[in-house]
Amino acid sequence: LPNFNAKSAELRKKDSATTQLNDDVVQQLREYVANVAALYRCNPFHNFEHASHVTMSVVKLLSRIVVPADVDYENLDTDKIASTLHDHTYGITSDPLTQFACVFSALIHDVDP
Repeated sequence: LPNFNAKSAELRKKDSATTQLNDDVVQQLREYVANVAALYRCNPFHNFEHASHVTMSVVKLLSRIVVPADVDYENLDTDKIASTLHDHTYGITSDPLTQFACVFSALIHDVDP
């Protein structure tokens, strides 16, 4: 379990839909994913289409991590709530690097160099 980091949790509150990536970063990501796709072989199942499905499934699963129902959200301060959520979800909801690692692993899980 990664240690709780209040600063990271505060940054996590940003709406990812409003985050803007620089055009150069978008291009680099596209090129990187294209290079990963090229490492997959053309076979009936463990191909890049399968990797894409697994990646989107991991993204969906990460977005559906449930928060505990027994937390008193009304009477706790923001840091305590964030710390509780961090512990309940094993740090996945408050650690962007952990989320990235899960998604990246899904993308490359069947690469055959």
